[in-house]
Amino acid sequence: MFVTTNDGKIVNLDHIVSAEEPRTGIGFSVMFADGRKERLLLPVADLDALCGTIVPAPPGFMVFEVNIPPVAEAAKGLVCLDPKPIIAFRISAAVDRPVPITADGPVSSSGGWTFAVRGPEGPWVGPDGDYERAADFKAACERELAEAVARHPRKAA
Repeated sequence: MFVTTNDGKIVNLDHIVSAEEPRTGIGFSVMFADGRKERLLLPVADLDALCGTIVPAPPGFMVFEVNIPPVAEAAKGLVCLDPKPIIAFRISAAVDRPVPITADGPVSSSGGWTFAVRGPEGPWVGPDGDYERAADFKAACERELAEAVARHPRKAA
């Protein structure tokens, strides 16, 4: 898997053997498979999210992604992507649930993004509950946005 570092480098994580957080400064000192050592400017949270075991997804798993905007941009409404097939899951101790991976890459749960996953026969499972349909998950996200606007009406104006 490729990642872009804060200083614009594109790095293939498959070629990194180890990474150490330095005592001072930012980023990580990494050892590549060819023996090179280099400092990468990559936030700890990003590296934690990328660690873990990737396992193939059984056929029939789908993900529905929704972006809930900040209150100041609530008038724009939700951004909903069409459900996509999941090809794999990343299982990591750094996150509460497996991270779905589609052909477009790992699904994000930052920057306002959230998602629900559906197995071949089951309901959509979101971060806060189960939903019979993707539309039910979208409605829950709309309620979450409306509640945030009600708590902070000045920011939404």
